[in-house]
Amino acid sequence: MIRNAQRYRIGPGAASLIMIVVVLCLTVLSLLALIGARADYRLAERSREMVASYYDADARTQRALAALDSALIAARAEHADEQGYFGAVRHNLPEGWMPVGDVLRFTADAGAGRALVMAVELLPPGAAERYRVTSVTLEGDMTWEDQPIEGLLGAD
Repeated sequence: MIRNAQRYRIGPGAASLIMIVVVLCLTVLSLLALIGARADYRLAERSREMVASYYDADARTQRALAALDSALIAARAEHADEQGYFGAVRHNLPEGWMPVGDVLRFTADAGAGRALVMAVELLPPGAAERYRVTSVTLEGDMTWEDQPIEGLLGAD
């Protein structure tokens, strides 16, 4: 009886070709993993720098608040009347404090185009407390520019 079945054999060339494809795939995957790891490292470094600059700005703001408190204590000791007290405070305002309306504002650079802004309301000399912190905000210098939605989505 004659057999009509053919046998297919994979020679050494095909095995080498498969091995080359596997090595190339592993090399590409390792390069992609390396690129991702470097991007994650840069992101973590930037995050660390931004957090450090924020806490540095927070420390400067707290030191400025302590200096303001010392100036308020000195003004209270010298002036019992409200007009003299507020006049002495505004005249001897510590560095960095700006009067804006009825509040005092202190701005500390927090890096990356951000600023930590503290607003403080001065209380009359007869009050139990000398000041009230009305707000502490982290503000960016970026502004929103109006764009039509079509421009944002890429549609005409």
